[in-house]
Amino acid sequence: MGSERRIRDGRSVIPCANWEAVKEALGYMPVLPAAWPADAGVTSIGVVDGSILEVVYVVGKETYIYRTAEGSDDLSASAKTYAFTTTETVDEISRTYSGVTDKVFTQAVWAANGHSYAILAESGVDADEMRVLAESIL
Repeated sequence: MGSERRIRDGRSVIPCANWEAVKEALGYMPVLPAAWPADAGVTSIGVVDGSILEVVYVVGKETYIYRTAEGSDDLSASAKTYAFTTTETVDEISRTYSGVTDKVFTQAVWAANGHSYAILAESGVDADEMRVLAESIL
């Protein structure tokens, strides 16, 4: 996790070596999921286009990408059409979950408190697991 700027998919990415570097790059410390499993390993931390935190976690065989930024933009960066999509409201926050079925989700996207959020699971994870992760971000 170096500190030189890179270009990925036409977007500027600043790798961050630690959370202090994230805070410096963004000007604030973003909210992180509280419910990652204990064995979650961070493989990369970066700031995309100067405003989006992107953290890549690996849990078991699954790779997750967590993104957050100020505003209400959709941070999923996905143009995919999903077989299943639902919007659920918990504690007055509406989150949209998409995936293969109502039991396997590959993303959660929402906006709350002036920030937008996305959790992406490369292969898809148990729907309840995705809900727990998303709802742990307050």
